[in-house]
Amino acid sequence: MKKYLLLPILSIFTVCAFAESAISVSPVRWDEAEAKADALLAQMTDEEKAGQMIQAERRYMKISDITKYCLGSVLSGGGSAPGKNTVDDWRTMIEKMQAAAAKTRLAIPIIYGVDAVHGHNNLAGAVIFPHNSGLGASASTQGTFEAARETARAIRQTGVTWTFAPCLAVARDIRWGRTYESFSEDPQKAAAFGIVSMRGLHDGGAVSSIKHFAGDGGTAFGTSKKTPGFLDQGDTKLSEEEFFRLHLNQYKRAVEDGALNVMASYSSFNGVKMHENRRFLTEILKEEWGFRGFVVSDYAAVEQCSGKNYRDNVILCVNAGIDMLMEPIRWKQAYRSILYGLKKGLIAQERIDDAVRRILTVKYLSGLMDEPIPAFEEIDEAAVREKARKAAEGTFVLLKNEASLLPLKPNISVCILGPAADSVGVLCGGWTIEWLGKTVNPAVGGKTFREAVTQFLEAGGGAVTDHPDEADVILLALGEEPYAEFFGDAADLSLYGDKALKGNRAAVEAARKAGKPTVTVLVAGRPRIVSEEIKSWKAFVMAWLPGSEGADALVNALWGKVPFVGRLPFTWPVSSETSAETESRRSETVLFPYGFGL
Repeated sequence: MKKYLLLPILSIFTVCAFAESAISVSPVRWDEAEAKADALLAQMTDEEKAGQMIQAERRYMKISDITKYCLGSVLSGGGSAPGKNTVDDWRTMIEKMQAAAAKTRLAIPIIYGVDAVHGHNNLAGAVIFPHNSGLGASASTQGTFEAARETARAIRQTGVTWTFAPCLAVARDIRWGRTYESFSEDPQKAAAFGIVSMRGLHDGGAVSSIKHFAGDGGTAFGTSKKTPGFLDQGDTKLSEEEFFRLHLNQYKRAVEDGALNVMASYSSFNGVKMHENRRFLTEILKEEWGFRGFVVSDYAAVEQCSGKNYRDNVILCVNAGIDMLMEPIRWKQAYRSILYGLKKGLIAQERIDDAVRRILTVKYLSGLMDEPIPAFEEIDEAAVREKARKAAEGTFVLLKNEASLLPLKPNISVCILGPAADSVGVLCGGWTIEWLGKTVNPAVGGKTFREAVTQFLEAGGGAVTDHPDEADVILLALGEEPYAEFFGDAADLSLYGDKALKGNRAAVEAARKAGKPTVTVLVAGRPRIVSEEIKSWKAFVMAWLPGSEGADALVNALWGKVPFVGRLPFTWPVSSETSAETESRRSETVLFPYGFGL
């Protein structure tokens, strides 16, 4: 087998004050956990083993099913929450689930998983941190570490111990609907920030999941079979050498740093779905790299594989190296398929034992076997919001500042235009309370941009006016609708194209007609095409998706209370057609180069 050298990686400067609940991933701890897993595995029936390999969604199961099937895991998909979505509702649900697990013959706890990708974003009232594209613009990894650690503490407070994060994808075409989940187009930067995020989650006591293994950020435009969709879950078409350089080596580094779980990618590599690619899941990840944790499939991804039917797909994926099947709805069928494959000799006993050993090892290593429900920790919400604000302040990128218009003076009169000015949901983006996010009232606290500006100016002797002719400066707040995954794929990245906020065009025209100095703020998960519009703006700021505290953070940057330190983690193209990596590196197709920032 070919050997591939690990690319040099950015230095990671992070101060870690390890919490009592921190997960140690030292070799000694791995050995101890594995020995305990082996001892427990020796006592298990095949039915109990199959149950441990299943992850069901809370909406499509009964709590008694945990006892009946000895289920290994339960998850909440995006927007799936119990009761009125309070901390108490979550803890009560998980207490009941763990009580059901305790009734099984061997009393093996479930491990509960959520997509907490920028805070405990399923929970009402959660503090929402910046998405990864913004964190990747930061000059320091400290905000990334704090975001991950506080996310871990937040989910543990509700009884959850596993989050499907961080995303190590390298987004090479910003038309991809998951670009904001990527730290950078640069694999070295994505690795550096992703590993810090993983460390932060472990320090906070949560099991991490590095995803999506591998190549999801490199799919070719037009290869997606999702509707709507152009790129997401498509095919990455590269030589193996390029695939390793751009999309795989960050996972090798994370494995060496103590990765606990890997989530397989929906995408394909040169026509072969990663979920059934034994070469990458087993030969490279587990055998060559020595990964000791477990591999989980993505949400219902088994159905997309190349078998003759669902049962064949389950067998195909397990044999390829999938250890736990995230089959939210068809989990009983997946359970039966595992047992069928074992009985008929289509899945070896050794493969089943290996999968369960890995799952049990992580359960022991994380402390779950000793403490199925984390002890309740009171969290100082104000302190966490302060951390989220500071993290956001490091993400903003100043792209234009004609005549040094910024920082603004505190005693001026401003007119705020644009649809991004009045929505906390737009500041937060997708994966916020609901899978796709919400434009209106996402129930996460925080302020709108208009509220934050008004409050600041009223305290400093300035004013906000609704009349452009009365203003000294126009603040133009443009943005994207919240979205997730293939719903965010976009062929047209103009300010008025796919997923752009509907009021962008009218606001741009109103600002142009006013003829006043205009500071434009773009709230988006990726660059949008501004090649013509920017000519009439005096200043331009890329705000990414800064989260629930993003408005206050943005005000602090615009008025000079904190400096602009962000640098572009993605090349900014001049047109949608030049968004792909093969085109956007030519100087004539680049509006702002990778790493730019004033």
